[in-house]
Amino acid sequence: MMPSNALSQVLMAQFHELHPGLEELMTRFINAFSAPISLAKNHEIIVRDDASTHLYFIIEGCVYELSERDGGPPSIPQAYTSNDFVFNHHRFTTGRPADTRYIVSRPSTVICLDQLTLEEFHKEAHFDELFFVVCQVMLKNTREHFIHLLHQKPLDHYTWLLAHSPELCSSLTRNHMAAYLGISRATFFRILEKL
Repeated sequence: MMPSNALSQVLMAQFHELHPGLEELMTRFINAFSAPISLAKNHEIIVRDDASTHLYFIIEGCVYELSERDGGPPSIPQAYTSNDFVFNHHRFTTGRPADTRYIVSRPSTVICLDQLTLEEFHKEAHFDELFFVVCQVMLKNTREHFIHLLHQKPLDHYTWLLAHSPELCSSLTRNHMAAYLGISRATFFRILEKL
């Protein structure tokens, strides 16, 4: 499947009725993404203190967000897999540079929309509708992860991830999965023993 087809399917699945003219805008938006880019494991697509607002779409692979607070253990607030968008959330929401890093956890293929091109799209009529869908896709996994993180025991949360996001579970190391679940490495190993 061509990357533009994968991106098109993700966007079209969100629209039941297209606003007149939005289909042409969506086609131009999809075509503005780069050719597929292969990224090696541990490549940082967004570095700490990065002020860029490039928009990435994962064709295949996994990217996780790593937060390293002074004096505290590292945490992984979010992870993204195939058909997910990745964006410098901190820059987008606060206007300040990234305070986390976004790292490829296994060899991945992504396409990218340059920040300057994205800024030009923001000036066009009805792009807010299209970008709202992009934001909804980005927030869906974040919302699901935090709902499970807050309302389920780690064992139940991990079991849910195994069923609903096996690609994520196979992409993160045990240490990273423990950080994503918000538990210690020892607790995660006890969960693995129960399974």
